[in-house]
Amino acid sequence: MEDYLEVIYELVQGKGYATTVDISQYLNVSSHSVTKMVQRLDEGEMLIY
Repeated sequence: MEDYLEVIYELVQGKGYATTVDISQYLNVSSHSVTKMVQRLDEGEMLIY
């Protein structure tokens, strides 16, 4: 989770937003995995999806 949050933070700081495609490319994981993790982070109120 921490890695995802760090990447999302960096992307938002640089571009103003973070897409699941951007995150998946940055972390070298599938878009599906990113979507599932972002949904979990949203449920935990760590970000707004």
